[in-house]
Amino acid sequence: MNKEHIDRTTFIGGSDIPAVLGLSRWETPLSLWAQKTGRLTKDLSGNEAVELGEELEEFVSRKFTKKTGIKLRRDERGFRHPKYDYMLAHIDRMVVGEDAVFEAKTCSAWKEKEWAGEDIPQEYVLQLMWYLGIVGKRTGYIAVLIGGQKFVWKQIEFDASLFAEMVEKAREFWEEFVLKAEAPAATGDDNETLLALFPESKRMTVFFNGQ
Repeated sequence: MNKEHIDRTTFIGGSDIPAVLGLSRWETPLSLWAQKTGRLTKDLSGNEAVELGEELEEFVSRKFTKKTGIKLRRDERGFRHPKYDYMLAHIDRMVVGEDAVFEAKTCSAWKEKEWAGEDIPQEYVLQLMWYLGIVGKRTGYIAVLIGGQKFVWKQIEFDASLFAEMVEKAREFWEEFVLKAEAPAATGDDNETLLALFPESKRMTVFFNGQ
């Protein structure tokens, strides 16, 4: 399975759930809605950071096994929620001999503090929790290569109450907004999305400013 070729407009996945909850630094509920409904597209082809992250996934996975002795295996299935078939999980690796999944990440040296101590970036906690709930596993391991020079790995345990809340928010987002083509409320971070959705508003602003 090539993750680049998955039609992400047909489901809510682990990388979407932080935005669904309004807890993503990179995506808002409105911008995600615009993508899921086909109003806007996000073209990541040629994005070097994304390409390197995908290519380094194998390295991070091998490094994790070398550091911990925990064996991993690929599992390219798309796992679905038993009740809501539009809720999916595409995991990086399954853990051999444990009730666990594994996620590989890379980041720049500027983000090293986000991984200090027991910290894991919030978006990745939510992503991994989503995978645990959808796949039906108890433990999630996550490893990150920081700036190409530092390797860190951590684990989290499944939280059933948090996952239930995530599922309900995802159901509401999909059934009340995506399927009904009703846009969620915009936030202060949605200026670019609003201009992309309503380019005529930019022309009107210029006109009224007398420019």
